[in-house]
Amino acid sequence: MDLRFCLRTVGCAFATLCFCEGVSAQAAIISATYTLNAPESDRGDALVFTGSGSVDPLGSMAWSEREFNFVSTISSNGDSIVAFDGTFAMTFANGTLFGSLHGTAESFVVGIFSLDEGQKVTGGTGAFVGYNGTLTGTGVAEGGGEQLSGFGTLNTTPEPAPVALLAIGFLCLAAYRMRSAVPSASRTWRCNVNNLCPTLRWGIAPRVVPARLMPACRHTPAE
Repeated sequence: MDLRFCLRTVGCAFATLCFCEGVSAQAAIISATYTLNAPESDRGDALVFTGSGSVDPLGSMAWSEREFNFVSTISSNGDSIVAFDGTFAMTFANGTLFGSLHGTAESFVVGIFSLDEGQKVTGGTGAFVGYNGTLTGTGVAEGGGEQLSGFGTLNTTPEPAPVALLAIGFLCLAAYRMRSAVPSASRTWRCNVNNLCPTLRWGIAPRVVPARLMPACRHTPAE
């Protein structure tokens, strides 16, 4: 059996396995719910909230939020509505999620605001590198703090190992195609000395010689 042919067959099979493993490792979508309680501190041109909460299924986290760009309006029923932008961070034991937010706070009772807030997760650190997604929360702000709960989806990223396998699969396929593209004229042919004329039969074992030098060789390419 031709050793090179066997190696090429094994390489092709390995490349196929790499492709299957790499393609199957697509990004997953996590359905998440969260709750948080964060006291407020006034920082001049911004409101800062720091507190704690949890995100299911990621676990407990420390919450940090900074609100700015406040725009106040009055609703048709006379309530005060404040729109704002901001940034946030959720710090877990194994990494951090961060992003931007936009929300509104509507005063329905003196000193109490109903909150509607959307968080856009734009990235992460540690175990959450490459994460993204959206979360939507509702709650109340009163007494110098806010309480929110909400839900949304987070998109994860493939593990590094399957991605590397996918790259290896591409390399194996490229190497296989390059080897297959070698012109036949440049190959050698396996010669059976029993097919040669007596003057060329030196009593030696079959050998590999250039095809142009041994026309009596049987046409079996030495792959």
